[in-house]
Amino acid sequence: MLLPIELLHLILAHADLASLKACSLASYAFFLATRRYIFDKATIELCPPQDTNLGCAGEDRPDRLLSFLARSSDNYVAPHITTLYVTGPQLAPPNSDWSPVNEDLRLLLPRLTKLKVFVICSTYFVDWTCLDDALRGTLFRFFQLPTIQHVELQYMRLSKRELALLSHIGSVSLVGVCSAAHEPGSFPSLPSTNPIQLRHLSVTFINAQGARYMMKLAKAASKTLTSLRWLTSPYSAIPDNLHLEILTSAELPCLTHLTIRLPLNPSSLSNFANLFRDQWPGQRLETIEVICDTDALPLEDEISTWDWQEVNNTLVRLAKISLKRFKATQEKHTKSPRRLYCNNFSEPDAFVKQKLLSIFQHYLREASESGVEICG
Repeated sequence: MLLPIELLHLILAHADLASLKACSLASYAFFLATRRYIFDKATIELCPPQDTNLGCAGEDRPDRLLSFLARSSDNYVAPHITTLYVTGPQLAPPNSDWSPVNEDLRLLLPRLTKLKVFVICSTYFVDWTCLDDALRGTLFRFFQLPTIQHVELQYMRLSKRELALLSHIGSVSLVGVCSAAHEPGSFPSLPSTNPIQLRHLSVTFINAQGARYMMKLAKAASKTLTSLRWLTSPYSAIPDNLHLEILTSAELPCLTHLTIRLPLNPSSLSNFANLFRDQWPGQRLETIEVICDTDALPLEDEISTWDWQEVNNTLVRLAKISLKRFKATQEKHTKSPRRLYCNNFSEPDAFVKQKLLSIFQHYLREASESGVEICG
């Protein structure tokens, strides 16, 4: 049965994945035309074969998708995957045999001809990628696929060699990543001529050690890095504004966009101004984005007593060099145990978001008059 191409355009315009799947089941021709939309994102869950006590047995094994993607004879799914999420077990016996999983991953690698985004999802409580060196080495080979544009690692422990490998990827996001105690036994080698090309780096750290360790990556890519998101987790064990002090130690001459998270209080405001006292981080910064980590705005009487003049002076001076816009946003979060290892934040309330923007627009008038766009 043939379905009109206009139907496909209508479904895509409304991002209606359910209808897309339904029409694909009704028409094979339609399915062939829509495979790249249906299979563009995939999540594979890994667990060793013998872990029947973890609910990984027979037909219910969560990693059956990996085996299908790696070994199916017609191979009509893997070539259309552009974003791949990889998760692992919360628990696993210490002597688990990961070799079948490792073999499937190796077979899958050459089939992912359009993979652009690769995400490894570990947790705050356990880094499952450390359970087997060979498995970890294979996972890092995904970074070297020629089509890879972005890699995200969540709550992993990285060695110095592994951290250096990330500098050869265009865009990297690191959430709760810290240093590893030793180098892995199995590690993919890189050609000596492979250039550093990291341009966009996003870091969310949970302690000062992690922040200092991630700064090594930023420094290694200082000649190519143009965008940096330097964020603390709302539940981080790091003193207020210490992440800004760590940031001042870096020379990032090519940086044009900087995003930082700040508690909305007078001391943070002062530390923000001090960050740029010596014209750090160079002569090219065009956009500064401040994410205010707050669920409730301070009272107006309190806000009016803060030293906004120091911030105005800083922005006016930066505007004479290269600064074009100052962006103020808010992230609303919920205090629950899951937030310790989940990187998702709820959308801020529209009223609070607008009120926050109006505060910055009101108190940063001098910066606005000097040509800096104050936006949200």
